[in-house]
Amino acid sequence: MRNSRPIRSLVLRLCGFIAFLAIAAGCGLDPITKVDPPVSPHIYPSRSAPESALVYLTIAWARLDSLAADTIYTENYTGNSIDLRDTQPVALAFTKSDEVRVFASLAKNQDVVVGSALMDLFKVEWIRVNDANYPAPDVTISVPHVKIGVTVNGDHQYLAESNRSIVQFTFEPHANAPGDTTWQIIHWEEKFQP
Repeated sequence: MRNSRPIRSLVLRLCGFIAFLAIAAGCGLDPITKVDPPVSPHIYPSRSAPESALVYLTIAWARLDSLAADTIYTENYTGNSIDLRDTQPVALAFTKSDEVRVFASLAKNQDVVVGSALMDLFKVEWIRVNDANYPAPDVTISVPHVKIGVTVNGDHQYLAESNRSIVQFTFEPHANAPGDTTWQIIHWEEKFQP
């Protein structure tokens, strides 16, 4: 029995030391967990007005965000472009899936580093126009100058400008709840003038 006392003392010290390490390390009833800061999502404006929906589209182009593109166009969206400078102009027609595929294809291409849609937001006024094909409550906005650019490998920029064109976006309201309306693009039209 003489020898059991030093062993018991050693076991008690060892248990105390282990308990101390466990508490110091954060083990116990309240474990310490590392919390990563939240990742900030891409911030888009509310589409509560046609103008803010147009800004939403501009941001989606800059980010090549096909998910945002999918939400900004209506299911029955149509777009067309015609160059009146041609001797026999032909209208090019687009659907929602065409537009969304453009965003997705550019985003998947590893050589494409940035997209942009510059509508001279602060230099010119957007003009609300009456369009007999899209009566109220739809709203058509004419934008006098649009540039859509894509930068490839950081040094090659491809730019489509419409200095001599009329670009119109037509928006359709969707009521989510009383007082909560979301605007989507139902039609886009571009005509290059001679």
